[in-house]
Amino acid sequence: MWKQASLASIITILVAIPALSKPYSFTGRKGVYTTDADRNTYRGCLFSGGCITLGSKYYKPCMNKTEPDACEGFTWKRGEYIYFVYDDNISVSKNGKTIFSDSVPR
Repeated sequence: MWKQASLASIITILVAIPALSKPYSFTGRKGVYTTDADRNTYRGCLFSGGCITLGSKYYKPCMNKTEPDACEGFTWKRGEYIYFVYDDNISVSKNGKTIFSDSVPR
């Protein structure tokens, strides 16, 4: 009986885990952007065509240890490009210069 209960618990956990991950999407003027804080992933698709997906290996966690609440967004870095998502905004910079931004129309 314990084996059945344990197996049922494992199956319940395996089924429930994907449901715990809650990706957040927003639609800006130029595209649709999705972040998944549980998986540290980002996906952006422009209305003009083209998408980019950044996995967790590109995710850069906030390092503000004195004020953890000061971390107001999520950052991914791929090569010279930095993708910063905060509130309902996206900003992409290359070598420190903003080359793209979008936000939800207000």
